[in-house]
Amino acid sequence: MEQVTPHRLMMIGREIWEIVVTGVSRKLSVRLLAVSAVVSLAALAGCTDGDVPKRESSASAEWERPFQVAETVYPFQSKVYRWRGFAYHYVDVLPRGGEAPKGTVLAVHGNGTWSMIYRKIVDPLSAAGFRVILTDQFGFGLSDKPDVDDFDYLPSSHTEVLQDFIADLALEDLYLVLQDWGGPIGLAAGTATPEKVRGLVLMNTWAWRLDDIEEGQTAFMHAVHDRGRHAQLEPEFYTQGELVRRGGIGVAERNAPEGSTEYTALRDAMWGPYLTPEPPHDLRYPEVTEPVHISAMATVADGAFLHQLDEDMAALHSKPTFFAFGDDTAFGPYKVDLAILGGERKLCMPGYHPETEEVTARTNCVDDETGAAYWYPLERFLADWDSDKVVGQWRDSTHGHWVQDEAPSVVVEAVKSVHSAATQQ
Repeated sequence: MEQVTPHRLMMIGREIWEIVVTGVSRKLSVRLLAVSAVVSLAALAGCTDGDVPKRESSASAEWERPFQVAETVYPFQSKVYRWRGFAYHYVDVLPRGGEAPKGTVLAVHGNGTWSMIYRKIVDPLSAAGFRVILTDQFGFGLSDKPDVDDFDYLPSSHTEVLQDFIADLALEDLYLVLQDWGGPIGLAAGTATPEKVRGLVLMNTWAWRLDDIEEGQTAFMHAVHDRGRHAQLEPEFYTQGELVRRGGIGVAERNAPEGSTEYTALRDAMWGPYLTPEPPHDLRYPEVTEPVHISAMATVADGAFLHQLDEDMAALHSKPTFFAFGDDTAFGPYKVDLAILGGERKLCMPGYHPETEEVTARTNCVDDETGAAYWYPLERFLADWDSDKVVGQWRDSTHGHWVQDEAPSVVVEAVKSVHSAATQQ
């Protein structure tokens, strides 16, 4: 048995405190509340002679993947971390040569996808000497889909799970590779223990409360912030799996000819956590579909979390960082979509104007003098970061939202560059 450490005792004690204090706010069921408290108290009672119960961090014989994934798409061994009784799936690949890792790449996915979106970076980074860990957040991928009474699916809750995962697996020398909602979630986990973070690669993400954007700078993420409002008016758009269907087809189309075996395997892998394999591909977990998306409404519902992250981000500004942004509706140069906006709005910050006057068209905001597009999230990150710690940046209007799928070599080289900068500090 393991020796009792102050950290483990603190973790067990914190679990009891959270169960008692936050159980109601987390909407834990009475049964789960009681069982969890008993388990944690029993753990404390059993901590004698240096013994402490371990959390499982391997895929046991009893655990089975909840859906099938083609080996060609996801050729990785599954592992499972148990968090309050729920299975948190992850992939853990060591350096190919068997040497000690240069560091641990922890890749966190975002909305409507799962760890398979990072599949292309695993082998190259393993070959380069890194340990590579991909996680599936609850409700996503091969992880459990708890009932909404047991897990609220807010980004702040996903962050709590990730923090515990990092602590219980004793992860160090982290290179955080983050995209979409994986950005705020991974960054918040990083700000909690910045001493564990060696560097970062940030892709199409943000780290601040959206309704805190200054007047005139609303040319940012309308597809997220306004969709948060739009979701309150038309929730069925977000709760019937439409975003998942579109995303799966999009990934498949970019990687394989339509109708090919690879196309079907990719589409089904994207759809697998959320939709049934048979037509008409109904929802597998209707009760958690909305939170599975880390809902657009979370930008409003968990605004305090995003605001606190903005306050805490200074802890990471001195870390070597590479920014890689593709041009999509939310994170690239601002595009107008009146079907979502639903009315008039100031489209561009002062000094910029839409590149076309056609109000029904999507358009970038361009500088009055230079004609250059303004990438608000990227520009804000660059303004906040220590300039000498910005290892590099990549912005490309020919690529879209999932940089790790569309331009994996950019991500691989970014990790290498960040590692090189970190080792020279």
